[in-house]
Amino acid sequence: MKKGVHLKTKRLDLKTLRVRHISDRYVHGLNDEQVNQFLIAPRQRKQTRKTVRDYVEANLNSPSGLLFGLFHKTTGDLIGTLRVHDISYFHYSCCLGICLFDRSYWGKGYAQEALNRVVRFVFKELRMHYIEAGIYQGNRASVRLFKKCGFKKVATYRDKYRYDTSFRPVLIFGKTDPDFKLRS
Repeated sequence: MKKGVHLKTKRLDLKTLRVRHISDRYVHGLNDEQVNQFLIAPRQRKQTRKTVRDYVEANLNSPSGLLFGLFHKTTGDLIGTLRVHDISYFHYSCCLGICLFDRSYWGKGYAQEALNRVVRFVFKELRMHYIEAGIYQGNRASVRLFKKCGFKKVATYRDKYRYDTSFRPVLIFGKTDPDFKLRS
């Protein structure tokens, strides 16, 4: 998979995230309790430049994933990330997750703009048939976002995923490319 991807929207540049893009603002955002409320790794331990660098490098080296940085076109600020992972060219499927770690951009449509663009990329460029996202129950903002972007709830896992000291239901949202043609 190519790792030098650059997608554009009206207000964002979505680029393969590189180590050089890591900033104190990014690290601080991941440690913000409101931001990381539904993220696994950032809640488990305080994030540092090293932990974030390790995460970015792991994604750069992954044969089945791609981590996008969401950069504001006007300011150039890195405001979040969107990760496409578990890409399967046998099943033509993948998973994704999104995080806006800069809360000043919340509620302004940036996540929807980025998600819609990456979904188009996944279906048209990566030629996937199905995209899936897991959302902890209670994460109402993510549920609204994925519904706005045409995802449907396809399952609920009640006791599969740990959330701190207990297990919490995870809602699985999926989207299928209606134009997908299976190649033989």
